[in-house]
Parts: sequence; C-alpha cells; structure tokens
Amino acid sequence: MILGSLAGVVSKASGQTPASPRTPLAPPPSFGAQGTGLCQARETWQEHIGAIATINRARVGIEGTLPNRFSYRVLVEMEVPAGAKSPATPSLRDAYIRWSRAPWSIWAGQYKTPFSREFVTSITAIETADRATVVDSLATKRDIGVMGDVAIGPYATIALGVFNGEGQNASTNRDSTVLLVSRATTRIIPQLTVGGSFARFGPDSLRYGAEASVEQVGTPAARGVHRPAPSWASARTTTAGLRWAAGAR
Repeated sequence: MILGSLAGVVSKASGQTPASPRTPLAPPPSFGAQGTGLCQARETWQEHIGAIATINRARVGIEGTLPNRFSYRVLVEMEVPAGAKSPATPSLRDAYIRWSRAPWSIWAGQYKTPFSREFVTSITAIETADRATVVDSLATKRDIGVMGDVAIGPYATIALGVFNGEGQNASTNRDSTVLLVSRATTRIIPQLTVGGSFARFGPDSLRYGAEASVEQVGTPAARGVHRPAPSWASARTTTAGLRWAAGAR
C-alpha cells in the first residue's frame, strides 16, 4: 500500500499518467517497401560522327522486408538497343526472395551469381563507368536458381549456388545441366582481402578466378591531427585502394 501511494504521488507530481500493465506493445512492422532507381547518361565523341548522347543504364525497382526474416527485390532495366534505330526494351534483372538469420542467408529466384568481387559489387559503387572487360567475359552474370551464403565473423565469407545455367529470364533448363558457382573470401589482415571464384557448367565448361583487394579505410589527416569527416560525408572514406583480379575458363 505504501509503495502504491508513493507511485501515485510521483505520477501526479510529474504530470504523467502511469502506463497500464495491460497495454499491448505495438508489433514491429513485418512488411516494408522502398523504391530504387538508377540512370546513367553517357556522352561520347567519335571522329567523323561527332557527339552522341545515350542512356547507358536506366533501372527502376522495389525492395523491402517480409515477415519471418524474409526480404525481396525486383529490378527492371531499360536494355540498351542493339541497333541505332531500335528502341530500348524493358528487361528483368533481379527477382528474388532472401531469408536471413545471421550469419546465414538463402536466396531463391533470379539474381547475380557469386562470381568475382567486381561483378557482385553494384555498378554504383565502382569508380569506373563500366566493369573490367575480363570480369564481363568470365563472370557467369545473372541466372535463376538457389544459393546459400555464410559470413564467418569479419574474417571470411562463403557462397554456393546452383543455377539453371541458361542466363537471365530463361524460364526453362533445356538440357537439365546445372551451373555450380561458388565464391570464398578471407581477410588476412584488416587492409587485405583475398578470394577465389569457381563455376562449373557441365564436364567441358570450367571457370575460375582469383581476386585481391587492398583498402585503407579512414579519414584524411593534416599536420598530424586527425580530422573527422563532416556530417554530410560518407562514414567510410577510402584513402588508398588497389584491386586485382584474374581468371580463366
């Protein structure tokens, strides 16, 4: 009785009404959605032709969360026409569902196969206008299938997927042969990450690649005094970087 009286006095003194113990807590949101998009314009000049303006990439999509640790992503791109007089056509790039429970993830649908660090990195995070030619030639691109990946703390990652091997937007597997793709990386020291990729599509098709990444992450310093990045700047600034990749098929 004394404790109840004191609680009532404190509540009245602070001007607040004590919360009812039977008031249910609001459940966390289970569904989420946000739009994504990308537009990459390009201006080129050729001798005897002059300046040419093109839309190299134009993408629009939606992604978000679902109940029970699921998430989704759908991405459509206006594909560059094959000829000068051909109009651009929409093409499905990503359409997948992902289940995650740290450190595991399972993917199903159409998405990027885990081959090469540069290919799995978004084009918006690459410093150059396009990916390296060797990556475009060796990477197994997007495909339809299932994949699992795991992160072993900050030290290593492993991904393994089974795909149709027919490429994106191919609804059938014509020869019943599957494409196996795997990628593993390990961080030897905080600045150095090395990895390798492997892809096998039938007895006569084998691809493999090696990669290395050296990054020094931090913010600029002047006169021996560390200056923090301003509020509008990215929290991660790469002051020195080197990427190397090689492969064969």
